[in-house]
Amino acid sequence: VQRLPSLPHYRVGTIWRNGRCISDTELDTERLAVNFNAGKWRTTSRRALIASGQGHLFADEEYPLILGNDDRCKLLNFSTSRSMMVAIC
Repeated sequence: VQRLPSLPHYRVGTIWRNGRCISDTELDTERLAVNFNAGKWRTTSRRALIASGQGHLFADEEYPLILGNDDRCKLLNFSTSRSMMVAIC
């Protein structure tokens, strides 16, 4: 069982470090239906995405992390009805 943090505290485009919001980005907000049921989401990381050939989905140029492409920060990966990936870290 993995516990999810209180997602309402994290706004689209906010950047968090050590439990504090340090910045935010200018992103268009879009409402997407995601499924939190077992098997409908998984955890991943930038490192795992690169290892699976999907590094372009969360590139360092778009969102630099302290450890760059070796970062193991957990991301929540959802597939939407429009075959999009939504990553929440």
